[in-house]
Amino acid sequence: MKKSVAWALGVLFVVAAAAALAPVENGKTVLKAGDEIFACNCGQSCPCQMMSRREGKCTCGVDMVKVGK
Repeated sequence: MKKSVAWALGVLFVVAAAAALAPVENGKTVLKAGDEIFACNCGQSCPCQMMSRREGKCTCGVDMVKVGK
């Protein structure tokens, strides 16, 4: 039980740090042409709706896919 709580807090910390470091203007993340963005690939019914600047897995465990070209 303690491991799952520590893991959840670790994930929350990483997500919060990534959000804090992303450039934001008027409450929206600023993206420029050529920026690589990855998104959760589990569909609209997924509650996580996760995006990242790095490849990996989203919080629901599905591999993230590169958005755009």
